[in-house]
Amino acid sequence: MVLGLFVELCSIISDKVRLIQLVEKGDRKKCEIAKEFNIPPNTLSSIIKQKEKIMKFNCGNMKKMRMTPYLDIDKCLLKWFTQCRDKNIPLNGTILLEKANEYAQQLGHTNFKASSGWLTNWKKRHYVVFRTVCGEKASADTHCCSNWIKNLPDVLAGYSSNDIFNIDETGLFFKCLPDKTLMLKGKECSGGNYVF
Repeated sequence: MVLGLFVELCSIISDKVRLIQLVEKGDRKKCEIAKEFNIPPNTLSSIIKQKEKIMKFNCGNMKKMRMTPYLDIDKCLLKWFTQCRDKNIPLNGTILLEKANEYAQQLGHTNFKASSGWLTNWKKRHYVVFRTVCGEKASADTHCCSNWIKNLPDVLAGYSSNDIFNIDETGLFFKCLPDKTLMLKGKECSGGNYVF
């Protein structure tokens, strides 16, 4: 719980650092920046007044965090990443780089190239870590399973009992998902059963 609060606090500080960096960049009006972050302009002014305190707060080398010029790609990728992890879908760097390039194309950023350096900075900005997937917390759909249980006797009716095997622990690696995944720091890492 303490780690969760720490990550949440770091995320808040990270957003404030981003706001300050956008204002200091000077290419946009403060009211536009406030609107983008969905905060009142006076809140943005308060954050700017507290700049020194915010920048001194070191949360995972916050002072060294670089602002991305592709904030829309950054946000889209984080939202997609969070949705996938909420479904316990394991993700790795290659998948994230491909998705980032896809978003760049959709958003019209022809100069954007998702590189390993860009991904490293993205992970630092959003406190994403690489962990081994363990267990099957998110098991198969119970509705789907109950239908199979109901229909299984009909499916097996044409076979001899000598021809029926349980292959639960047999490995078939066609469309195999990775056993390690990127995830938000402080979150539980568990796998699941997936149907493709």
